[in-house]
Amino acid sequence: MTFGLDYTGIDVSPTMLEVFKSRTSADLNLINTSLEMVPSDGFTNIDLIMAIFTSGSYVNMDLGALLSLLRGWLKPHTGVMYISFLNRTSLTHIARWGLKSCIEYASRRTNSDTVPARRYSKSELLQACKTLGLTGTVHSLGPLAGLLQIPILWRINATMLDTTFFTHTIEITATRTD
Repeated sequence: MTFGLDYTGIDVSPTMLEVFKSRTSADLNLINTSLEMVPSDGFTNIDLIMAIFTSGSYVNMDLGALLSLLRGWLKPHTGVMYISFLNRTSLTHIARWGLKSCIEYASRRTNSDTVPARRYSKSELLQACKTLGLTGTVHSLGPLAGLLQIPILWRINATMLDTTFFTHTIEITATRTD
């Protein structure tokens, strides 16, 4: 069910698109390509662009180019983007990679099949938004999110929501200001 919405999904992995298709009966437009291959005029007047699970970090573009591309697709004044990235100051990664902006990253706790992943800080995300005429807000799930699944830590972490220092992920919500 799409609730009267048009949905387009873009993923470089055909397997992920098949998994997604298998979980819904909705009529969807799924595109098997990398975001870098979609032309800047590929979409217009989009209400919501959403990239979850740090997927913004795996796009092979610098931050300004990525946000500029997505900004061009948004509906003026009301279009919103919600993009998740790896945080440059992640507590779980700082010992291994320091504050490097680009790392070789393997997800799902594997050591093979690494991909380049870009990491950003809160100030980098906000400055890029400002430069592009976007109103941006940075969020996080807190520094303990995803580390240990212990109920007492959930309560401690809840007091630190939107504290971006040492969090694994960092998310930006941005709207066009024109």
